[in-house]
Amino acid sequence: MFSAHWQPTKRLYYPLVLIAVLWIAWIGNVVQTLTIGGPFHFGKFPGTDFVVYYSAGESIRVGEGERLYDADFQDGLHEEVVGKEFEGQFLYHRPPLYALVFIPFSLLPFTASYLVWCALGLVSLWASVRLLGVHHPRTVFLWSFAWPPIFFAFSFGQTILVNLILLSAVFWLWKRRHLWAAGLSLSLLMDKPHLVMGVVLLFLLNWRRDWRVLSAFALGCLALAGLSVLLFPQASASYLDVILNRAMDSVHSSESNWAKMHSVVFFFQMLWPGQHAFAQLLAVTVAAIALAGFVSFWMKNRTCPELSFAAAVVLSFLVTPYALLYDWALLLIPAILLARHLPEHDDHWKLAYSVLGTAAYLGKPLMEIQLEHLPFAFDPMVPALLGVSLYLFARLSATDPRNKRAGGGS
Repeated sequence: MFSAHWQPTKRLYYPLVLIAVLWIAWIGNVVQTLTIGGPFHFGKFPGTDFVVYYSAGESIRVGEGERLYDADFQDGLHEEVVGKEFEGQFLYHRPPLYALVFIPFSLLPFTASYLVWCALGLVSLWASVRLLGVHHPRTVFLWSFAWPPIFFAFSFGQTILVNLILLSAVFWLWKRRHLWAAGLSLSLLMDKPHLVMGVVLLFLLNWRRDWRVLSAFALGCLALAGLSVLLFPQASASYLDVILNRAMDSVHSSESNWAKMHSVVFFFQMLWPGQHAFAQLLAVTVAAIALAGFVSFWMKNRTCPELSFAAAVVLSFLVTPYALLYDWALLLIPAILLARHLPEHDDHWKLAYSVLGTAAYLGKPLMEIQLEHLPFAFDPMVPALLGVSLYLFARLSATDPRNKRAGGGS
């Protein structure tokens, strides 16, 4: 799929054209803001989500770090940053220690800070591609922009591209047997632990060889938690309250939030609203099947780091309780690893992108329309991921493991 002379097939034109429209509209809105001012991003201010991180950095810079999770205080900062056009309530849901990263950004005007953040996102994306060891990095880098979650990561000003480079670094270090460094890098991803559950399970399954990864991971998590409590004791307690109570309460309280959620749990919950226990049972069933399939796949491919790591990342999205659209940017990792390691399955990768790319582009707007007019909603992204996962699992399981190149990762 990502060869130097890769050409899209006819069925690929649909998602490519759709995502091209988004990028053109976004670039036009950026140019409009820089030249004549005013809100952009389809009528909203630049970096809808980045305002949360900008305000978090400003809170610490002005000595109000203990109020990172004070909704009223943060709302006031948001309005100061972007003006009265700011609508809704966006809360900071990361550990307090991570807000230190955004102190330098808070020194710049918001629009300039957001554009610098986008530039760093470009660097992160490029570095991720290089860490994954592709043969034609420039080609892969350019085609990465065709994956819709990458667009939303940039347009919202989200942090997922930092997670992308960190998770890519975990793979690079693990494959080269720099196990302590791999574990420490994995611990930095604890701002979104639900998105790396599959990777942690991979190391647990391989604990005899990867116990150093697990040890470094545990030490890194303890160090980060200790620093947070030491530097921000009150904010750390508030963070636990946010994660355990307010965050999920805010998600379940508004159907407008449901359209942003693309996980198996929310798929069933939106399909059968009001039947929470039934939706949970179905989600647990899917997770159990996914876990069994992953273990079976790992047993056949444990000597191949590319295949086992790719499967672990996909598993995370099948078992996570929630995932937002831009979080799916992490699926770029298995896409690249599989396409690079098994180029003979090029047609399978193109089909997978056609299905997932179209579903990711249409998912959120279709959800919003359904939730506005129907008592239920069908999220096309989740069944697309399940279908593609089953299709690739069947195809790859039929491949003779002896024909798969072995690596040094597991």
